[in-house]
Amino acid sequence: MSNKTLECIRMWCRVANMPDSRMTHRIHKWSLLQGKSWESKMVRLANDLDMANILLVQNPSKRMCIGKAKETLQLSKKGNGLME
Repeated sequence: MSNKTLECIRMWCRVANMPDSRMTHRIHKWSLLQGKSWESKMVRLANDLDMANILLVQNPSKRMCIGKAKETLQLSKKGNGLME
């Protein structure tokens, strides 16, 4: 996982928390049903990182999502021997 992943999670939270009246939010909801969309890839990422219960709720907390993602990043770096 990288900084790019953290930015994707931040973007997910931002789009998911938009009001229903915004076109971007409506496209996000529609795109969840499409097979090869960015949203579908993010759902797979959430499941892989064991963050589905935090990320895939109605209005995800950006602070909780980013905190959990950073924690997972640190654990994966320790597991790979990348931490000093």
